[in-house]
Amino acid sequence: MKPYVIVHPLIAVVGLLLLPSGASAQSGQACEGFQITAIGEGRVVSYHQAGPEGEGPGDFRPGVRNLVDAEGNGVGTLRWYEISISPVGDPQGNVASALRYYWVLHDGMLLGETLNFAPADRSDTSNVPIENDTLVILGGTGAYSGARGTIEQQVGVDGDPLKVTYDVEFVC
Repeated sequence: MKPYVIVHPLIAVVGLLLLPSGASAQSGQACEGFQITAIGEGRVVSYHQAGPEGEGPGDFRPGVRNLVDAEGNGVGTLRWYEISISPVGDPQGNVASALRYYWVLHDGMLLGETLNFAPADRSDTSNVPIENDTLVILGGTGAYSGARGTIEQQVGVDGDPLKVTYDVEFVC
């Protein structure tokens, strides 16, 4: 009987640990999406050329931006990196890039990715050489642990070329 008394509390604790957390994107927020905005203030971008002069495969562009909610309150930072994956883009002269995004929020992190075609001059770090796009949510941590869904990216919001909104939609 004593082994049963010892095992029983352990089973109860393990069972509680396996229950969904109230802070998760799926349960605590009832899978409700939200909108965050990357603003120009605090934006830092660099460009690293991988090959000979001119854009080409492997050129790398990392950056960081501040994120705010609809009321303008700081909610975290967006960190990303972009890698050019083709020397020749589409017929308009755009270049294909793979982008990985990390939305580092106060209550956890979201990880997203996309393939984007954008204007060729990525060495000019003063611009935002991406277009409106749909990003896939690959996962998350903290309140967003196990997150899946999409993030709609809108560039040039309110006429500001450096302002980008992200509409987060979860799949539950």
